Amino acid sequence: MEKKYDHSLDAMKGFSCLLMMMAHTGLVFSGSSRSLQIIGELAPILFFAVSGITSIFQSKKSVLPLIAYYFVFAVIGLSYNALWRPYIWSDPVSDVPQIVAMSVLAIILLEKYFRPGRYVYLILGVSLFVLHFVFTAKVPSFPGKQFFIPEGDYTYFTFVPWFSIFLLGVFAYRSRRLVNLICGIAAACGLAAAYALTPRETEFLIKYNMSPGYFFLSLVLLFTSFSLFRLIRQYSLKNPLLFLGKHSFLFLYVHVFLIFILTYFKLYSINVYMVWAGVLLVSYIGMNAVLWINRYVEALFNYRLVWLGLMLLILLVPAATDSYGLIVTSEAVLGMAFACNYKKLSQVIFSMFTLVPKSTNLQPDTAELSRSIRSLKDTGN
Repeated sequence: MEKKYDHSLDAMKGFSCLLMMMAHTGLVFSGSSRSLQIIGELAPILFFAVSGITSIFQSKKSVLPLIAYYFVFAVIGLSYNALWRPYIWSDPVSDVPQIVAMSVLAIILLEKYFRPGRYVYLILGVSLFVLHFVFTAKVPSFPGKQFFIPEGDYTYFTFVPWFSIFLLGVFAYRSRRLVNLICGIAAACGLAAAYALTPRETEFLIKYNMSPGYFFLSLVLLFTSFSLFRLIRQYSLKNPLLFLGKHSFLFLYVHVFLIFILTYFKLYSINVYMVWAGVLLVSYIGMNAVLWINRYVEALFNYRLVWLGLMLLILLVPAATDSYGLIVTSEAVLGMAFACNYKKLSQVIFSMFTLVPKSTNLQPDTAELSRSIRSLKDTGN
């Protein structure tokens, strides 16, 4: 029996999009708006947790094309990196597409070769954060470290400690609501303990180089969300959260590009709540417009050369010009094309690893059959 589609996952991703919008809008916050921005900083938690869950359904696929797909996904995903750091060649770091590619592939391999139980995912997730907290600062520099282990005062996602959120997302998905509720309460206790033990002169909520305070607050959100969102038995397909969640990768590009435009025209003197409402509304309209345009070009993305050209453009534009605005605009357009069609990229890459027989004709070859008959006659004589 085919498993029913779980719309609560899209709803949670849609909620993470709202949090992203609050966190990414670069305003000077104070009072209640500052509190909302702090909550917005938790946006990656639900986005990564749900991404980890969807990866477990790919574990039956062949490993080699999966590795190829997620490698290309990470490279083309540099278009998103360029929205924040346009000069990607001088500042190569790991951002959302790269951490998703690495972590999803890691969970696929775990599922395929080890099939760990749900509590193993819980132990692995917590243990990875503990290792990060104890040992990360002691790891010496090495080439590519910025993709795997945090170093210094940085603002990008690394495999350690962020893979822990993907692992814990799988645990939460496979657990009952009561278990998630208990884990949420335990995380709240951990948050209180972390607050009590953190010196007042030390920053409590450190996002990228994940502090204990941020980790436990993340778990409160993660387990509470899985308890609450899955209480709803049936979601309306017209629910805006489902739309945002279903197209959350496109939302990444659209809302960040709109924020770039706001920054360029210095429109931040407007009331913060009006800015948030405006970014959300225009993002929604813009996403629908992009999806409508994509209907007329999506067939092109069934071809390997189109993907090769897209990847080359993404890599070459930052090397060909020093114009900040041109790089961001170009990468935003190319990234939106990627976000609309990345599922087709999977099909294209998997087709490259599929051996197609030269002939599907099941009828025996006439000439070969005649030779076989003559051979039998000669043997009889």
